[in-house]
Amino acid sequence: MNAKQELIYALETFDISHKKIKCAAVRLETVPFSDKELVDKKIALRVDHSDHECTEFLETLDFEYDQLNQEFHGNIWFEDGTWLSKDYDTDLWSGEWIYYRAPSIPVECFPSDF
Repeated sequence: MNAKQELIYALETFDISHKKIKCAAVRLETVPFSDKELVDKKIALRVDHSDHECTEFLETLDFEYDQLNQEFHGNIWFEDGTWLSKDYDTDLWSGEWIYYRAPSIPVECFPSDF
């Protein structure tokens, strides 16, 4: 699996490729008890990054990983308060990007006019 292509696919699937990335933190690590070489690679994109830094971040994700022996997970936050999250699912031996929006604030949280 290619990490960059997987992220691009998620952006297209959720129709959010137009959104501006605020920051990101992802990680590639070897699954415990794997016969693969130990890997613990953290990749981050800081808040207030330049367009060039965002491009570099995406290029840094252009690597293959083995879903059975390596976990690739993390979060991508967008300027509008939404985010993508990818967790490793030990039951399925894989993980997928999930898109989140903040829930609407319920009416009871607003002051009432008496």
